[in-house]
Amino acid sequence: MLAVCLTGVLSIGIPFGLLLGKGGLVTVGANRQAATPAPQLAGCSGGKPITSRTLRPGQCVQVSGHGFGGHELIEVTESRRPDWRSYLRADGLGGFTWHYRLPATASAGADVLTFVGTNQATAPPMVFCPFTVVVG
Repeated sequence: MLAVCLTGVLSIGIPFGLLLGKGGLVTVGANRQAATPAPQLAGCSGGKPITSRTLRPGQCVQVSGHGFGGHELIEVTESRRPDWRSYLRADGLGGFTWHYRLPATASAGADVLTFVGTNQATAPPMVFCPFTVVVG
């Protein structure tokens, strides 16, 4: 299965940990949610799908998905590096493809990339991509 990342929507009153268990949600209006496909995770060279969420330090991955507004600016954060930010822009249909190289100094353990739309004032679309770093 190509879809190896989870999606969720951050809403007031829902703990972050519960979001990782929710799949395919994007807010489309007050108290309404619509399904959005989970992003795909693949290797940068050759684009072969990564069927596990296991990555190695220095590895390049490609994350692809959609569910954002057309040409929406998307902020990317990583849970284990709270001061790190990156940005990308969705295409005209709200899709994105983004290359990310895991730091060569990354330590073993769980991590999450979070993609958040910035064009909407309330309840922006949010996509979570959890993975595990394996060293050695």
